[in-house]
Amino acid sequence: MKTLTAQNFTSADHFFDLLPMESERLFIRQLQPEDLEPFLHHRSDAEVVRYIAPPLDREGVEKLFRDRAVWQGVEGHMIALPIVLKETNAVIGEAALRVESIAFRRAEIGYLLHKEHQGSGLGTEAALMLRDFSFSQLGMHKVTAYCDSRNAPSVKILNKLGMDQEGHYKHHIYRDGQWSDTLAFGLINPRETQ
Repeated sequence: MKTLTAQNFTSADHFFDLLPMESERLFIRQLQPEDLEPFLHHRSDAEVVRYIAPPLDREGVEKLFRDRAVWQGVEGHMIALPIVLKETNAVIGEAALRVESIAFRRAEIGYLLHKEHQGSGLGTEAALMLRDFSFSQLGMHKVTAYCDSRNAPSVKILNKLGMDQEGHYKHHIYRDGQWSDTLAFGLINPRETQ
């Protein structure tokens, strides 16, 4: 099994050698230039991104591509990875992975699906892949996730992953003229709890 080590953690080549992640209905792979249009489809839809960020126009999605296409293996950098439906080979969403701390082996996961694929269990399937990849391939001690407190489907997914709600940040984000709370979730690598 390939894993990242202290010697190759920052190497994009080594990271991308670990992909794709695969489940029964999905795979998560490296971002490709042809993924721009599907990403524009979900990133520009105010309903889809309402709990995450403001909608992006083409220029904003192109910047996201430049900023998040390559694994840097440094703290704070988030990589975007397309979530692909095996049945059609269509990009149906976006997975995100961010190293919060190299020293403490902690990573944040995130996910976003086109609205036509929400509520089908695919979000849980993608999040499970990210969680398991973070533990088994990246060697993380802890996985975290954050979501808007109003995003009940995301809270449900994080609970299904076995994550504990570890924090509730009140009035944490100001968006669309109002403050919203952020919930913080975490899970320790089960292999490291004994």
